[in-house]
Amino acid sequence: MTREHINFTSIREDYNVYDLANGLKLRLKIPITTIHNETIGNETKGNFGIQVVSAVEVPDEFDTSDLKLTDREVTDQDIVKELRITQRKEVVNIYETEKSFIVMAIHVNKISMTDKKIKDGSPALRFNYDTAVTSYLKPDWEKIPQKTPEK
Repeated sequence: MTREHINFTSIREDYNVYDLANGLKLRLKIPITTIHNETIGNETKGNFGIQVVSAVEVPDEFDTSDLKLTDREVTDQDIVKELRITQRKEVVNIYETEKSFIVMAIHVNKISMTDKKIKDGSPALRFNYDTAVTSYLKPDWEKIPQKTPEK
């Protein structure tokens, strides 16, 4: 197996925003951090790495005194209840490599309250999401016949 690192730039990257029934707001983005091609025999597959970046906006009146401080990732065993979600903003992130454009979208389908809070005092939420990724090859202008404009 050979592995080739692919350089890329971010054209558009932003947060999805979800309002929760208990007054909290979740801001979430999952940017691509690495792209590489893996070749086994004659087959090449593109792969990428991601990083989950989230922030919970907490209203001043929200009481977190009954939540336990944690420094670990929360699990399904920490879930207290599922929260109703109102989608405020969902975005499509776009990345560019030398040969293609990569379009990535995420959609949160479940957010749950846990009995934990993180060191900044905000509640630790547990969420599930789906990801859709599509790659579009850039045109190879060298191989496309050029038409000369008529005079």
